[in-house]
Amino acid sequence: MNSLRGKILASYGVSIVALIIFIAIVIGDLHYLKTHIIEGEAVNALHVASEKIRHDEKNLFLFNDLYHLDQLKSQLKLANSALAKGERVLSTIIEHSDLVRIEGGLREYGGYVNKYPGMSEAERRHLQNMIQVKGNELSQLTQDLDDRQRVAQTETIRLATRTLMIASLIMILLGLASAMFMVRRVVRPISKLEKQLDQLAEGNVKSLTLTSNDQEIESFVFNFNTMLEQLRDQQTQLRRHERAAAMGVLVSGVAHELN
Repeated sequence: MNSLRGKILASYGVSIVALIIFIAIVIGDLHYLKTHIIEGEAVNALHVASEKIRHDEKNLFLFNDLYHLDQLKSQLKLANSALAKGERVLSTIIEHSDLVRIEGGLREYGGYVNKYPGMSEAERRHLQNMIQVKGNELSQLTQDLDDRQRVAQTETIRLATRTLMIASLIMILLGLASAMFMVRRVVRPISKLEKQLDQLAEGNVKSLTLTSNDQEIESFVFNFNTMLEQLRDQQTQLRRHERAAAMGVLVSGVAHELN
């Protein structure tokens, strides 16, 4: 036999499980977004570093100042660090050959820069052209990489938003289904029982006749009807006692009059 308590606990349990799953989806979604944002920042840092490299490169060639050479080396370190941090996401948005080109380009560019201070003026002019060509190549590669990452990040946000919307819709549907289940399986039987109690109080019925598969309602109807039967028996016995007492008083009065 079914039980109202079991139905309520089952509905509550399903709601809790659905809520836990929803929270897990939200946490997973946020972690997914966070991971891609961090990786996107690494890609953007690589592109920004490459642009600063070109800027320091121009200043170095224009002013021939070792300060700009130090700045150039510093930006190269930042570019290599950003490339290492974003290597995983880079492998998903560009071909492996392009990734190798960027790594090799930075390494080759760094080699040129390290050689630059110890060269003569004629050698420097020749090396400047090589540095500019390699720097331009790196700038184009990182620009293309940054554009691809922005597209991938937009797609990631769209996917995460769609996932949250679907999960929210499922939660709403589960909530409605749980509410309908509670109304149909719990509230309606209790409402029917309440109506029969009102009819009993008005004297329209002599006992509860509600049938239900729920253990609590069946037990209540049985015990309530048993109590009504006991009350009726007690009332019948009380009326019998009252009639017997009245008869005794009447006989006693008649006997007194006869005497």
